[in-house]
Amino acid sequence: MLVGYVSDERYVAVPDALFEFRSFDRVVVARSTISGAIYADVQPGEYQVVLGCDGFGSKLVTVHVRADQPYHFRLLSDGLLGYMWPKCVASGEQSEFRVHAIEEYELELWRYGAEKKFVRRIGTFDEHGPRANMQITPDGDFTQTGIQWNRFGYHGAALSQAIEAPELSGLYYLHARSKSGAYFSFPWIVSPRRPTAPIAVLAADITWNAYNSFGGRSNYIHADQFPETPTVNARLELSRYTDAEHRTYDSDSYQVIDDGHWCFAETGLGSGETFGEKSLHQRIPGGASGHETDKITPRSPPNVRLLAKGTNPDNGGAEIIHFETPNGGQVFSVGSIAWPACIMVDQAVSTITANVIRRFANRTIPDWRSLTMSTPAPCTTSKCETGYAKTTTLQGCLAARSVHVAVG
Repeated sequence: MLVGYVSDERYVAVPDALFEFRSFDRVVVARSTISGAIYADVQPGEYQVVLGCDGFGSKLVTVHVRADQPYHFRLLSDGLLGYMWPKCVASGEQSEFRVHAIEEYELELWRYGAEKKFVRRIGTFDEHGPRANMQITPDGDFTQTGIQWNRFGYHGAALSQAIEAPELSGLYYLHARSKSGAYFSFPWIVSPRRPTAPIAVLAADITWNAYNSFGGRSNYIHADQFPETPTVNARLELSRYTDAEHRTYDSDSYQVIDDGHWCFAETGLGSGETFGEKSLHQRIPGGASGHETDKITPRSPPNVRLLAKGTNPDNGGAEIIHFETPNGGQVFSVGSIAWPACIMVDQAVSTITANVIRRFANRTIPDWRSLTMSTPAPCTTSKCETGYAKTTTLQGCLAARSVHVAVG
């Protein structure tokens, strides 16, 4: 019977994977086909399954085999990968580094900014057991449940892999290098325990994950759900490549809605006029509103002010918004990933961007040093993909993808 399919961390079929289906009275051996299918002489029921393949880590799982529902086994390819969890913390808080390696590796902490600076060496890691630094992936669609590394075999205090966030806030990277020379780096966002400046820079880490294809799904591939079988050849199977009409994004200009707002000063623009037509974006040309857009929703703050809207078809245009927060802060968002590509060539886009930065940088914020960092809370800015975010800023929503400045 068809027991199921086996695929790697990108939902690509794994051929020639070896399987043992163990029950209380016998063991059945099977091998996956070129499409990742596993056919085995077993009856429906519970089995301990041992599986592995050259170039992948082996694992043991307990599976309930069903005749009407193929099971999806997942294997993790050999290599060097890692991430921090939580990936966003405040100074003095701890995160755990979770690294997949098949050999000894070294780890260093670096801070990224105008210059990349070495912070400190974390250590060398070899847990002595064979391939003991190797991680495994859950079966099924783990993009919905999390990868859950360090779940098995990291229970003792001696095996803890937590480190404390530095005092200086910013974007940090962990640099991992294996004994054979393989290299991988992964980000860690550190916010200050208390505000240290009048302007907060947002790190859109939720958006980063939306385009992370690890696990086999992203906003580009299998955005809604997995197909029934793993991929054998992407160009021949995925609608992104086989459907000539698949592209669903474009770019266009903005139309001014509220010309009385200060962001339009010195632009000469009036309500109803358009701007943002010039762009350096070569893949999705057309204007500053596009590719991906955010909009006001019922969950947006009641005092949100709509300033301009993209002219994209089917109501797909981005919305430029501004609102003030209860503690004296402000949020300005253009709601479009295409905006930065227009700053250098479109005079209105450039002027609006300059107006926002100058106004926020020069304004007086009463008692802002007494404010505390926000805790995880519902996102209430423009359209947000998650609704919740552990913020790295003072007012914090991570929804906007480009010029989105929070003050206070």
